[in-house]
Amino acid sequence: MDKIIKIKKICENILETSYGGEISIIDLIVIPTFRFDSEKETWTPDSYSIFLTLKKQNPDFFFEKNFGDFFESFLGFEFCVEFS
Repeated sequence: MDKIIKIKKICENILETSYGGEISIIDLIVIPTFRFDSEKETWTPDSYSIFLTLKKQNPDFFFEKNFGDFFESFLGFEFCVEFS
């Protein structure tokens, strides 16, 4: 749970720094991903997939950005982003 809180704070800071409060996080779901270790023949923790729901504070605010790629470039995790 502590990692999820840290990831959310990082995402909030990225949005605040880049967009000055124009976009906020409505929902955040973090799902751990695993990879198969063929030597040990077990599944081991690998990374995270993050699902974000964002909201524009000002409906007229315009941006040109794929937010999944935007967050992935900062954190290296797989992101799926939608706007509510």
